[in-house]
Amino acid sequence: MKKALLLTALFSVYWGNLNAKCLPSTVVAEVGSDKITYSYFNYVKSQIPKWAWKNYYGENPRKLLEKIIDRTLILVDHERRGFFKKPEVKEKLEAFKIKSLAYSLLNSELKGIKVSKEELNEVLSRYPKEKRTPTLVKSLKASLLAKEFTLKREELFKEAYSRLKVFTLNPSSPKDLVAEYKGRKIYFKDLKPLLPEKPSKEEVKKALSLYSLYLQAEEKALDRRETFKNSLESFKEALAVEDFKRELFPKIKITEEEVHRYYESHRKQFKTPERAKVKVFGVSSLKEGRELLREVKEGAPLKGGKIVEVRKGEDNPISLFVFGMNENTGLLRLSDGRLVLIKVLKRIPSRELSFGDAYWEIRSKLYSEKVKRTLNEELSKLKREYKVKEMNLTCLREKDSY
Repeated sequence: MKKALLLTALFSVYWGNLNAKCLPSTVVAEVGSDKITYSYFNYVKSQIPKWAWKNYYGENPRKLLEKIIDRTLILVDHERRGFFKKPEVKEKLEAFKIKSLAYSLLNSELKGIKVSKEELNEVLSRYPKEKRTPTLVKSLKASLLAKEFTLKREELFKEAYSRLKVFTLNPSSPKDLVAEYKGRKIYFKDLKPLLPEKPSKEEVKKALSLYSLYLQAEEKALDRRETFKNSLESFKEALAVEDFKRELFPKIKITEEEVHRYYESHRKQFKTPERAKVKVFGVSSLKEGRELLREVKEGAPLKGGKIVEVRKGEDNPISLFVFGMNENTGLLRLSDGRLVLIKVLKRIPSRELSFGDAYWEIRSKLYSEKVKRTLNEELSKLKREYKVKEMNLTCLREKDSY
């Protein structure tokens, strides 16, 4: 009886944990002293297009977590090595922070822009009734919305600039006082991340407007939002990975001997695809198509049409049709509903590529393989140096919607 009760309790705890909703702050993995939260995992996932999530990750959250762990290893190592203390890197981070917060505030103000029925009808009335199609209405609405958006955006930039007390638009020294926002001094060095080396007055003015929006965003505590924190972490990660590859890739070399050796041992794999020259002739109906097909098979010439070249392995209906049939003439219904008659004029068989023709394909293949192998070796070293710990993986089993 006691054993049964104990098993029931353990079973309840297990399923309770498995089905529990994870909080944004729940840690799903640790890399050294760096924590990967459920919030950050979902942020990264939200940046991945649906097709990529399906094709590259197989919709498997564990694969994405492994990718995030690899990138975090590089980030942690770069932080330890002082990468983010470099002036040029600090400037990039500052520019990202200012722009992200400024545009976040700007977008929140622009979110509510709409086009009224009156505005739309007024513009629509300039067109004849027979031309007022749903497509035209949609196009006009989009055009009006874009115009309203642009005007409101310019208005917000002007308003942001008007909140400043400007001293100069021609600063020359990093310590030059350019403007003031509610008593907070803005020096030329503060604007430098937003400006080219020799900025014009207009560029300084635009940078000031952006900086004013950034300071307003800080007042509204937008920098404390999870979305901003995650985007900043992701940007830092991207900078570290970019530098990691910049250090690593020049070390990867492919010799002429390696390319030649690979060609000799795999030469049968390097062939041109089968090709075919094809005439495509459009027909208006199935009856017309069958009649024309009969005539062509009996030897009648096919006048007109369009000649195209297709290759075996191409993912298009004509190629699939040509290399999937035994005959040289046939009818094909395209995805848009059109019916075409296909006549194969010439089939060109596959041939073995010479070393010269296959050279760059082999070199590219060997380079990609060596890059992958070298990356894995380097990441393995980092994993030995920094402790990696996965936890709370039940979070990742939840079906998060896009």
